[in-house]
Amino acid sequence: MSIKSILAPVRGDGMGDAVMSLAIAIGRIFNAHIDVVHVHAKPQDMIPFGVPVPGALKKTILEAAGNVAQQEEGKLRGLFDAYCNERGVEVLDGDAAKVPLDKLSLSWREEAGKQAVVLRRLGRLADLVVIARPDRKASLGVNTLHSALFDVRKLTAIAPPESVNETGRRLAIAWNGSAEIGRAVTWALPFLA
Repeated sequence: MSIKSILAPVRGDGMGDAVMSLAIAIGRIFNAHIDVVHVHAKPQDMIPFGVPVPGALKKTILEAAGNVAQQEEGKLRGLFDAYCNERGVEVLDGDAAKVPLDKLSLSWREEAGKQAVVLRRLGRLADLVVIARPDRKASLGVNTLHSALFDVRKLTAIAPPESVNETGRRLAIAWNGSAEIGRAVTWALPFLA
């Protein structure tokens, strides 16, 4: 059992570096492919729910939200490319058949919607999910964490607030004899090995 595919959802919340650094640190251990997914809100989600909105205002909100999403996408893609260049990591575009099996690689994709919902859909295809540590005060990432742990039910790594260069040198198991911890240890066997 090995970790060959890692899903790393990011958004414009400033936690992308932490998520990417942990995903890369883990990916280097296993020569994995990291699928970095930028999730941005759908323009329709910017329309207030349950409030009548005139057609002209609705059109203006949708156009503005679409423009903001495009600007954020361009900015984050630029940061992603610079990040990968600095670390000498190969970025693949598109074809999953081109994923090398003998070295670390990354790909970038855009998804519209809520991060927790996108994670539910894509996380089931990955061996590991790396998410940002939730910020409960700002109400950011709590639904993503819940989705990773309870909906996707895959090995999940929570990135610390600061970037990391390596991981997995020291591991601890908090054993309580439950089925959940047994499953978690089974999923963590690649790290333990």
